[in-house]
Amino acid sequence: PAVRLPATDYRPKAGDVFLMSDTNRFWTLLYRLALTGRPGHAGIVVTLPDGRLGVLEAGYNGTLWTRLLPPESKLHVYPGTLWVRERLVPLTPEQDARLTAFAVAAANKRYATGKFVRQITQLTPRGPLRTSHYGRPIGSNGRYTCGEIILEALIDAGLIDGRTTR
Repeated sequence: PAVRLPATDYRPKAGDVFLMSDTNRFWTLLYRLALTGRPGHAGIVVTLPDGRLGVLEAGYNGTLWTRLLPPESKLHVYPGTLWVRERLVPLTPEQDARLTAFAVAAANKRYATGKFVRQITQLTPRGPLRTSHYGRPIGSNGRYTCGEIILEALIDAGLIDGRTTR
């Protein structure tokens, strides 16, 4: 929760990633069971079809839904710590359009509860042997966990390589 200087004004732009750490006791317990440390959550800023900005999140506010809402829904009300990973290079119009299309298609789908639960079992895709067989991108028609939806959106927009992303 320490402030990282220099502090600057933040103006959201498409492709920025929100990284969040929750202090909720329930999530803290689940993440400890999964041996992953502090609870984490993520969202990605996208341009909405009407030109406004939105944040795409799987598991919005601890629910079982993927939502696409204004950035202010996180920036001013998130109860934990929030960091922003800003894009250094703006998206091209084509990348922006592809990111928007992915977000609109993914919005209002159910959260990938089964994948989340597997994280605390031996069936988790994490680990050096399992990573080569599991944890691959699933494309734009699936259910996602919060971290997974960020990677899938970036792959779909052509910003990262799906062959090497886990």
